[in-house]
Amino acid sequence: MVFSPVSSRARLIRYFRPSFATLQKYLAPHTAVFRVADIGGVKGAFYLDTTALPENSFNIYRLIDEMVNRFAVPSDKVVIYGASKGGTGAVYHGIAGGWRYVAVDPILSDD
Repeated sequence: MVFSPVSSRARLIRYFRPSFATLQKYLAPHTAVFRVADIGGVKGAFYLDTTALPENSFNIYRLIDEMVNRFAVPSDKVVIYGASKGGTGAVYHGIAGGWRYVAVDPILSDD
């Protein structure tokens, strides 16, 4: 799973800035990459709940779980990757779902 970082571009790209575009060539053959957009608000919800999307984190969990089950991926083979805003989501969902995660420069505090 790849969670996108913050993008300042207008239109839909602000919800999903493709990062690590060449990731597939560095992975073992037959490894799937599933990219998850963050559509909560102008800069996204950081893959967390908001006032407008109070069940956002649960919906993301459900999406990941559905993909894992649909493609019969063993839970110990799931890795969530994210940088910046995506790193925030990777940490949260990795811990909450019990999945492995790689978080690059996650935003974990407003301070």
